[in-house]
Amino acid sequence: MPELKLFIKRHQFAFTAMTITVITFLFYSFLHYNSDNTLKIRFEKDSSVRIDKIFNNLETGVKQVVMLRAFYESSQEVAPDEFRTFSEQLLKGNAIDGFGLAVMPENNNLSGFIDSASKLTGTKFTVKSLGPNPAEGINGHNYCVLLFVEPLNKYSKALGLNFLTENSRFHAIKECVKYNRVISTPPLFTDTKTGSKFFLYFLPVAKKQNGSHIKGMASAIFLADKLISESINPTPPMNIHTDFYDVTDGRAELIYRWVPRIPDQA
Repeated sequence: MPELKLFIKRHQFAFTAMTITVITFLFYSFLHYNSDNTLKIRFEKDSSVRIDKIFNNLETGVKQVVMLRAFYESSQEVAPDEFRTFSEQLLKGNAIDGFGLAVMPENNNLSGFIDSASKLTGTKFTVKSLGPNPAEGINGHNYCVLLFVEPLNKYSKALGLNFLTENSRFHAIKECVKYNRVISTPPLFTDTKTGSKFFLYFLPVAKKQNGSHIKGMASAIFLADKLISESINPTPPMNIHTDFYDVTDGRAELIYRWVPRIPDQA
């Protein structure tokens, strides 16, 4: 069974951090080609097409986060139902798994923010941390709290999360505020409940459109396995075994596997 490995660096978007994806394609012996060179050409062509589809889905995510920001900036106050309706439209037919809006309370007035968030959502709103508050804030802000998320039935436990209390999210938000563009968290996080790998896009939201005073963050959630699955379907590599690995932390950890349907050999 010949094996070919292709190491792909994720496209160097101007707005994303660089990560590395390792893709291993195992060509089964039932593939009959005239020469090893033909096999290599077919492999490279097929893998390039599938990587391009992944990049296209990532770029679509950027455009939709920009749309979410424009929606947030154009409203003095966004109601939960408005956010849900807008997000549901954006989520149709793409590889993004969820959207969120986070607020940076003015003057770090956390108690005032909690009161207004409780009235807005009709719940007893609480703020949660993943670690200690940052020693240095972002433009004077020590809080960036997730106020809305969709789909709510899937991500409700994330509501109230202060993004600045986790190092990777903190640095991604810091970078996107500095450059005013979409930045992704560089590593793949692991959902402790499902084991799914995911990463986040962030984009700053101003108090007024084209303004410089930041009031929060628009965000998108990408599940790694869904991103890859959406990128290789509906035309998966039927006769190619495909493994996708996350190597951002120095380890090759499997995040998605496509097992082909192998025809019976006559």
